[in-house]
Amino acid sequence: MRAITYGLASDATARYLAVGASGAMYYGTDGLAWTAVAGTERPDLNGAMYGLSKFFAVGNAGTILYSSDLATWTAATTNTTSRLNAAAYNGGLMVAVGDSGTIRTSLDGLTWTAATTVPTTANLYSVAYSGGGFWMAVGDAGTLLTSTDGLTWAAVRSGSTANLRAVGVQYYTSYTYVAVGSGGVVLTSVDGTTWTSQTLSPAADLKALTASSSQFVIAGSGGAVFTSPTGSTWTLQTSGTTADLQALTYVQSKLLAIGKNGTSVYSL
Repeated sequence: MRAITYGLASDATARYLAVGASGAMYYGTDGLAWTAVAGTERPDLNGAMYGLSKFFAVGNAGTILYSSDLATWTAATTNTTSRLNAAAYNGGLMVAVGDSGTIRTSLDGLTWTAATTVPTTANLYSVAYSGGGFWMAVGDAGTLLTSTDGLTWAAVRSGSTANLRAVGVQYYTSYTYVAVGSGGVVLTSVDGTTWTSQTLSPAADLKALTASSSQFVIAGSGGAVFTSPTGSTWTLQTSGTTADLQALTYVQSKLLAIGKNGTSVYSL
């Protein structure tokens, strides 16, 4: 399993959606019990998002699927065959990122178009809206991009050559931006422009990031989970698994991580 999201289905029931390899899709109301979505004619799915009262899944071969009920899924028009790895929504614009610097945007989630300017051909693995007025995307070899409109992107010096796999922000004190990647690399910034790098120990490949009401949480290979109230000092936690963790979400005071071999662990 590679990505997870949470939203309100068309029957007015709030549900989690988890997606992964071979087109796997599972949904549940509590993140503990899961039901498989019928159908197997789907490519690998790498990212998930909720917006415009719909659930979205993005994946290989430019795939973007959407559904309001988690049962019937429709393919969006993406105008790309590049693998898509992640997507995000800021309340007005949807942005999906993928291999070879692919960035697609949409206002309705049904038809997607290419971003105007993308200064990289690196694979992009994560995208987030900062809440401070700009978008962020990260990828291979320390690639870090920002944009104020989701259409025109600029490269920012990350100070790292690690493959960056996740980026996010916390709002509960003041804005703090965090990006994580291979070898335990963690980048932090207070403005999205100047970034500071550190390497956590053990140096797991970090693949997922979320923020609760009081702390950042990151997860990665070997079941590694770290927490930090500020993004500067991190504490290794016990996850109860050695499986690689690929995605995190924090919903209704519950932290949920999913990963390889269908692994699902949570913390209250």
